[in-house]
Amino acid sequence: MPPARATAWQYKVNCSSNNLFSGEVTDVLKAIANWWGGVITPERHVVLRDSGLLFMRVTAGLYMALGHGWAKLSTFGEKASGFPDPIGLGPEVGLTLMILAEFVCALLILLGLATRLSTIPLILGMAVAAFVVHGSDPWETKEKAVLYLIIYLTLLLTGPGRISLDHAIGARLRRGEA
Repeated sequence: MPPARATAWQYKVNCSSNNLFSGEVTDVLKAIANWWGGVITPERHVVLRDSGLLFMRVTAGLYMALGHGWAKLSTFGEKASGFPDPIGLGPEVGLTLMILAEFVCALLILLGLATRLSTIPLILGMAVAAFVVHGSDPWETKEKAVLYLIIYLTLLLTGPGRISLDHAIGARLRRGEA
């Protein structure tokens, strides 16, 4: 029987009779598994997960809002007539939609407010940028848009985590305080 706080992986490493590794490697694996099981408890796992989501939200939100959204917003007049129009709405409308996505939605994601809803315009914008606007360009050109697309798809699926305004507002609503 494994110790009370042992994980399934620890039990397998400690009890497996047909190890593929030599005795020394098995001892090292056992030591790592025992250390990891003591460090990453279920409570710490939740904190680490939510801290990782916070880090991802803040980093992606800041980089998108300041690096892309603000750059478009501050040069709107210069870019409006020459902005790509891959979906046929006109360059001004396309630029306005991208500013809303890249600046406003990115700031909402940074705060963790309406996070899942805010990812949708960014997912659409990054997909169009990567696969339509830069569709025939080399990978290096579309790589950044694809990376942002992956981040925003991840946030759509996971939500913002507990360290967010979404969670705080939801908690207040559940308690009937709002």
